[in-house]
Amino acid sequence: MRKLLFTITSLFVVLNSVAQTDIFKKKRTYKVEGYILAGTDTVNGIISIPIRYDELDYYSLGTVVEFTDSLNQTKKYRPNKTPGFGLLGDAVFGDYVSIGLRENPDNYLFLKRVLAGAITLYENNLDRTVVKTTPTSVGANSHISQKQSVDESIYYLQKNNEPLIKIQFDSKTSSVKKKDLKKLVNILPESFTNSDEEIDVSAFITILSDYNLKNQKE
Repeated sequence: MRKLLFTITSLFVVLNSVAQTDIFKKKRTYKVEGYILAGTDTVNGIISIPIRYDELDYYSLGTVVEFTDSLNQTKKYRPNKTPGFGLLGDAVFGDYVSIGLRENPDNYLFLKRVLAGAITLYENNLDRTVVKTTPTSVGANSHISQKQSVDESIYYLQKNNEPLIKIQFDSKTSSVKKKDLKKLVNILPESFTNSDEEIDVSAFITILSDYNLKNQKE
């Protein structure tokens, strides 16, 4: 009897523990109007953005997107299966394009188009929340789980139809030295050549926007 009671109690503890994991939790999503590109056609519908640890999971959109059409048919698309998709909600607006990366042509990603023109700038948003579990003390059976935010983006610049140029800003400061940026992007001012001054993402985008505007007028 005691053995049976112990077994039932142990089973309850295990099931209670497992039930608190993501396996048994209903996956939450934020649904927004959007579209998917099917060849040359644009199909309107609903894009479902996963919610992970109470945050919108833009990171997952780089590899897969869930789309529901007007017939309420839901399908998941990967970058090698569609040219791209778009989000039409005010807070999450953006166009995502399927791009084969230069360092690995067989590895396609959905990259968000930040700028378009003579210079096109794409963003691979790596922002995400992760949970790390650590023991409360050495050798202890109890653990503590802590959420940690990863805030980082990798940018890819393309001039006309030239190969993509990968630009990675410092994940902590969102900046990069001007001279290092000049080595990658030759259209930047000559004053950048030997400058140790740092430039952030927003300032870089402004420079590229001005370049596009100038070339549009010409």
